[in-house]
Amino acid sequence: MKEFITIGKISENCKSLIIYCGDYTSDDTTECTFNIIDNKISAFDSDFSYESEEQIFKPNSKALNELSNNIKLCGMELSANSIYNAYNLLIHKKDSFAQRWIIVDSEGGAIQNEELKYNGMYYFRRIVEKNEDIIEESICVKML
Repeated sequence: MKEFITIGKISENCKSLIIYCGDYTSDDTTECTFNIIDNKISAFDSDFSYESEEQIFKPNSKALNELSNNIKLCGMELSANSIYNAYNLLIHKKDSFAQRWIIVDSEGGAIQNEELKYNGMYYFRRIVEKNEDIIEESICVKML
């Protein structure tokens, strides 16, 4: 199985009513996508790669601190703990420590931006693939 995450931010002046998470060519979003295999995380669109001796997704892990620093290069400011909380929410579907992250309805990586309500907000998408088929996909948005 393969696991992928996309961390993105919707522009404050976005005019689109549909946000396609994973579409890095869109002018409405800034995003970075990462591949996770065992304890290694690698970026799709940069040279970033980090292999950890510890579990990647645990509170304030060194790997998440490196990931947080990497997305700053794209103009996104999310702490390691916030990234962990988003991931944990998508794994467990419920988390009292989610720091304002909420799971949103999505279909094929697209979320509805009705009334432009997600403008200026961050999103976190998690995909699990098996034999090139997506077997799990979920997205959460960090509410301001």
